[in-house]
Amino acid sequence: MLNMIRKMLIFAAITPICLLANVCTTNDSDQLPSLTLGCPAGQTVMQSENGPYCINNYGKCLTAVMLNPECPEQNPAQESYHQDQCQTCGYYPISQCPDTCGSDQQPTMKNNVVQFCVDSENNCLTAINYRSGFASEQEPYNEGVCSMCGMYPTSHCPGTCTDGQTPVLDDGLILFCVNSKKQCLEKLSYHATPGTIQNTYREGQCQACGLYPISNCPKGCAEGQKTMMQDNKPAFCIDEKTHTCLTVIDYSTGIPSKQESYQDGLCSTCGLYPATQCPDVCPDGQTPVKVD
Repeated sequence: MLNMIRKMLIFAAITPICLLANVCTTNDSDQLPSLTLGCPAGQTVMQSENGPYCINNYGKCLTAVMLNPECPEQNPAQESYHQDQCQTCGYYPISQCPDTCGSDQQPTMKNNVVQFCVDSENNCLTAINYRSGFASEQEPYNEGVCSMCGMYPTSHCPGTCTDGQTPVLDDGLILFCVNSKKQCLEKLSYHATPGTIQNTYREGQCQACGLYPISNCPKGCAEGQKTMMQDNKPAFCIDEKTHTCLTVIDYSTGIPSKQESYQDGLCSTCGLYPATQCPDVCPDGQTPVKVD
């Protein structure tokens, strides 16, 4: 403020008299009118340790200027003032501050007024207002374009599940859906139309059999293995490449059991199926002889 005053005084001191002659004097002499630091007519003068500043009819804070009482049209232009009681938003009192958003938020405007704010994670928040004399706390905004999921734009909305399905979350977001049959299904987009078919979800916790939790999976064989049935139940597994017989995988504990060699029944000859895959051997008591 002091620097500004100095500049104004220097400007007034070096301004040629001819600029003001016959315009800003009240008589035929060349004497310049005295200049005073203050606020134009209609504005309120506020005093502070930094010097005076002004408040206009709209509550906007402005710098004080060197006034020419005899020629107000030549008063210097005022600038916004953001110190003292105006430091919050440049208005006084603080209840006159317009609605705004946090420094790291994007305001969404309507008729030149902040309608809502969007944070760095695309969440919609209410604007900060000062009508109570204090900055209001921001809350989730769920109206208008934010009514779908509280995020803007709606392309950031996470997926959803239909009625009767249970969402499985990961870090607060829906990862997939589980229906009444414990089947894993892909989440639906918020833009999905009613009746949209959900595909089976076979990743992560649903990779084993497409059911959740994994303890709901029936006994079975891994990918690349053939399931051999007995009494309508999986009896053992056959590796399709090596023909090795393996035990079925049991999921009942919530952790897939480790497969081991299976050598019962149809696999009792050598642990391979069919038995024609077994290597040639000699009966007990005989010595095999290898011929090059």
